[in-house]
Amino acid sequence: MKRFALILAICLFLISCKGGGTRLVEKPTIAKINIQVNGKDSVMDLKSALMRVTPRQSSDPAYSYAEYNFTLGNFDLTDNKALEAALKAGTAEIVFFRVLGPSGSTKDTPLTVGTYSADAKGLPKYDILSLKIFTIVNGKQTWVGSNVSPVYDTKGEVKITAIEGDLIKGEIDLSTGTILKARGNFTAQHAFDKTFADNPNVNEP
Repeated sequence: MKRFALILAICLFLISCKGGGTRLVEKPTIAKINIQVNGKDSVMDLKSALMRVTPRQSSDPAYSYAEYNFTLGNFDLTDNKALEAALKAGTAEIVFFRVLGPSGSTKDTPLTVGTYSADAKGLPKYDILSLKIFTIVNGKQTWVGSNVSPVYDTKGEVKITAIEGDLIKGEIDLSTGTILKARGNFTAQHAFDKTFADNPNVNEP
Protein backbone atom coordinates (compact mmCIF):
# COMPACT_ATOMS: atom_id res chain seq x y z
CA MET A 1 0.00 0.00 0.00
CA LYS A 2 2.86 2.36 0.79
CA ARG A 3 4.37 1.87 -2.67
CA PHE A 4 0.99 2.27 -4.33
CA ALA A 5 0.40 5.51 -2.41
CA LEU A 6 3.74 6.84 -3.64
CA ILE A 7 2.98 6.01 -7.27
CA LEU A 8 -0.49 7.50 -6.94
CA ALA A 9 0.95 10.72 -5.55
CA ILE A 10 3.49 10.87 -8.37
CA CYS A 11 0.87 10.34 -11.07
CA LEU A 12 -1.86 12.61 -9.73
CA PHE A 13 -0.19 15.56 -11.46
CA LEU A 14 -1.63 14.24 -14.71
CA ILE A 15 -5.18 15.08 -13.92
CA SER A 16 -7.45 17.79 -12.62
CA CYS A 17 -8.96 17.45 -9.17
CA LYS A 18 -12.31 18.38 -10.66
CA GLY A 19 -13.08 14.73 -11.45
CA GLY A 20 -12.28 13.40 -7.99
CA GLY A 21 -15.85 13.22 -6.71
CA THR A 22 -17.48 11.89 -9.85
CA ARG A 23 -18.58 8.34 -10.56
CA LEU A 24 -16.07 6.43 -12.66
CA VAL A 25 -17.28 5.95 -16.23
CA GLU A 26 -15.12 3.87 -18.57
CA LYS A 27 -14.26 5.83 -21.70
CA PRO A 28 -14.37 4.11 -25.09
CA THR A 29 -11.20 3.36 -27.04
CA ILE A 30 -10.70 6.09 -29.64
CA ALA A 31 -7.49 4.81 -31.22
CA LYS A 32 -4.69 2.27 -30.88
CA ILE A 33 -1.10 3.29 -30.09
CA ASN A 34 1.62 0.71 -30.72
CA ILE A 35 4.29 1.10 -28.08
CA GLN A 36 7.59 -0.54 -27.24
CA VAL A 37 9.41 -0.15 -23.93
CA ASN A 38 12.81 -1.79 -23.47
CA GLY A 39 12.15 -4.20 -26.32
CA LYS A 40 8.67 -5.24 -25.15
CA ASP A 41 5.84 -4.54 -27.63
CA SER A 42 2.25 -3.79 -26.65
CA VAL A 43 -0.80 -1.92 -27.89
CA MET A 44 -2.27 0.90 -25.84
CA ASP A 45 -6.00 1.51 -26.11
CA LEU A 46 -6.12 5.30 -26.32
CA LYS A 47 -9.05 6.62 -24.28
CA SER A 48 -8.02 10.17 -23.46
CA ALA A 49 -5.47 12.70 -24.71
CA LEU A 50 -4.63 16.24 -23.64
CA MET A 51 -2.47 19.01 -25.08
CA ARG A 52 -1.22 21.94 -23.04
CA VAL A 53 0.90 24.87 -24.21
CA THR A 54 3.76 26.19 -22.09
CA PRO A 55 6.28 28.91 -22.97
CA ARG A 56 10.03 28.48 -23.23
CA GLN A 57 11.38 31.96 -22.57
CA SER A 58 14.79 33.46 -23.28
CA SER A 59 16.29 36.93 -23.56
CA ASP A 60 17.07 35.99 -27.16
CA PRO A 61 13.81 35.84 -29.20
CA ALA A 62 15.35 33.13 -31.39
CA TYR A 63 15.38 30.82 -28.36
CA SER A 64 11.89 31.70 -27.13
CA TYR A 65 9.16 29.41 -28.37
CA ALA A 66 5.97 27.61 -27.43
CA GLU A 67 6.07 24.02 -26.21
CA TYR A 68 3.04 21.89 -27.11
CA ASN A 69 2.91 19.06 -24.56
CA PHE A 70 0.83 15.98 -25.34
CA THR A 71 -0.24 13.32 -22.84
CA LEU A 72 -2.03 10.19 -24.12
CA GLY A 73 -3.55 7.66 -21.75
CA ASN A 74 -5.52 4.43 -21.65
CA PHE A 75 -7.80 5.95 -18.99
CA ASP A 76 -9.62 9.26 -18.53
CA LEU A 77 -6.84 11.76 -17.81
CA THR A 78 -9.32 14.19 -16.25
CA ASP A 79 -10.66 11.75 -13.64
CA ASN A 80 -8.81 10.92 -10.41
CA LYS A 81 -10.85 7.76 -9.93
CA ALA A 82 -9.90 6.50 -13.40
CA LEU A 83 -6.21 6.89 -12.60
CA GLU A 84 -6.58 5.16 -9.25
CA ALA A 85 -8.49 2.27 -10.83
CA ALA A 86 -5.91 1.87 -13.63
CA LEU A 87 -3.04 1.82 -11.13
CA LYS A 88 -4.77 -0.70 -8.87
CA ALA A 89 -5.52 -2.93 -11.85
CA GLY A 90 -1.95 -2.63 -13.11
CA THR A 91 -3.15 -1.47 -16.51
CA ALA A 92 -2.18 2.23 -16.57
CA GLU A 93 -0.24 3.34 -19.66
CA ILE A 94 0.72 6.90 -20.59
CA VAL A 95 2.61 8.33 -23.56
CA PHE A 96 4.07 11.84 -23.33
CA PHE A 97 5.76 13.84 -26.10
CA ARG A 98 6.34 17.45 -27.08
CA VAL A 99 6.56 19.52 -30.24
CA LEU A 100 8.22 22.93 -30.36
CA GLY A 101 6.75 25.96 -32.11
CA PRO A 102 8.62 28.44 -34.31
CA SER A 103 11.07 30.95 -32.85
CA GLY A 104 9.23 33.78 -31.14
CA SER A 105 6.05 31.78 -30.57
CA THR A 106 4.35 32.15 -27.19
CA LYS A 107 1.80 30.31 -25.07
CA ASP A 108 -0.85 32.18 -27.03
CA THR A 109 0.46 31.02 -30.41
CA PRO A 110 -1.91 28.40 -31.85
CA LEU A 111 -0.49 25.05 -32.87
CA THR A 112 -0.59 24.66 -36.65
CA VAL A 113 -1.17 21.74 -38.99
CA GLY A 114 2.08 20.31 -40.28
CA THR A 115 4.90 17.82 -39.73
CA TYR A 116 7.21 18.23 -36.73
CA SER A 117 10.28 16.12 -37.44
CA ALA A 118 13.10 14.88 -35.23
CA ASP A 119 15.43 15.62 -38.16
CA ALA A 120 14.48 19.28 -38.52
CA LYS A 121 17.53 21.55 -38.39
CA GLY A 122 15.60 24.34 -36.70
CA LEU A 123 12.23 25.25 -35.26
CA PRO A 124 9.47 24.16 -35.43
CA LYS A 125 10.29 20.52 -34.68
CA TYR A 126 9.67 17.47 -32.53
CA ASP A 127 11.51 17.67 -29.20
CA ILE A 128 13.87 14.71 -29.56
CA LEU A 129 14.28 14.16 -25.80
CA SER A 130 10.61 14.42 -24.89
CA LEU A 131 9.19 10.93 -25.49
CA LYS A 132 8.32 9.23 -22.21
CA ILE A 133 6.19 6.17 -21.63
CA PHE A 134 4.66 5.00 -18.34
CA THR A 135 3.91 1.29 -18.10
CA ILE A 136 3.36 -1.39 -15.50
CA VAL A 137 5.23 -4.65 -16.19
CA ASN A 138 5.19 -7.51 -13.69
CA GLY A 139 3.92 -5.12 -11.06
CA LYS A 140 6.70 -2.57 -11.63
CA GLN A 141 5.45 0.93 -12.42
CA THR A 142 7.93 3.15 -14.22
CA TRP A 143 8.55 6.02 -16.62
CA VAL A 144 11.07 5.35 -19.39
CA GLY A 145 12.30 8.40 -21.30
CA SER A 146 14.08 8.99 -24.60
CA ASN A 147 16.71 11.00 -22.72
CA VAL A 148 18.26 7.71 -21.57
CA SER A 149 19.63 7.07 -25.06
CA PRO A 150 22.02 9.12 -27.24
CA VAL A 151 20.34 11.83 -29.28
CA TYR A 152 21.28 10.20 -32.58
CA ASP A 153 19.07 7.21 -31.70
CA THR A 154 15.92 9.35 -31.80
CA LYS A 155 13.92 9.17 -35.03
CA GLY A 156 10.47 10.01 -36.30
CA GLU A 157 7.91 12.74 -36.48
CA VAL A 158 4.65 14.09 -35.19
CA LYS A 159 2.08 15.05 -37.82
CA ILE A 160 -0.71 17.42 -36.85
CA THR A 161 -3.33 16.59 -39.46
CA ALA A 162 -6.28 18.72 -38.35
CA ILE A 163 -7.29 21.26 -35.71
CA GLU A 164 -11.01 21.59 -35.08
CA GLY A 165 -11.75 24.04 -32.29
CA ASP A 166 -10.10 22.65 -29.16
CA LEU A 167 -9.48 19.23 -30.74
CA ILE A 168 -6.12 18.38 -32.26
CA LYS A 169 -5.83 15.36 -34.55
CA GLY A 170 -2.53 13.83 -35.45
CA GLU A 171 -0.20 10.91 -35.99
CA ILE A 172 2.98 9.89 -34.20
CA ASP A 173 5.82 7.68 -35.37
CA LEU A 174 8.57 8.07 -32.78
CA SER A 175 11.43 5.92 -31.58
CA THR A 176 14.61 6.08 -29.53
CA GLY A 177 16.79 3.15 -30.53
CA THR A 178 15.46 -0.07 -29.03
CA ILE A 179 14.44 1.70 -25.82
CA LEU A 180 11.16 3.37 -26.83
CA LYS A 181 8.71 3.42 -29.69
CA ALA A 182 5.26 4.93 -30.12
CA ARG A 183 3.17 4.87 -33.29
CA GLY A 184 -0.47 5.58 -34.02
CA ASN A 185 -3.19 8.19 -34.41
CA PHE A 186 -4.58 10.43 -31.69
CA THR A 187 -7.16 13.09 -31.00
CA ALA A 188 -6.22 15.41 -28.13
CA GLN A 189 -8.21 18.01 -26.22
CA HIS A 190 -6.58 21.41 -25.74
CA ALA A 191 -6.36 21.80 -21.97
CA PHE A 192 -6.30 25.39 -20.73
CA ASP A 193 -5.85 24.67 -17.02
CA LYS A 194 -2.99 22.78 -15.40
CA THR A 195 -4.25 19.25 -15.92
CA PHE A 196 -0.85 17.64 -16.26
CA ALA A 197 2.79 18.44 -15.63
CA ASP A 198 4.92 20.26 -18.15
CA ASN A 199 7.49 17.47 -17.88
CA PRO A 200 6.66 14.03 -16.45
CA ASN A 201 10.38 13.45 -15.85
CA VAL A 202 10.29 15.85 -12.89
CA ASN A 203 8.59 13.42 -10.54
CA GLU A 204 9.83 10.06 -11.77
CA PRO A 205 10.03 7.40 -8.98
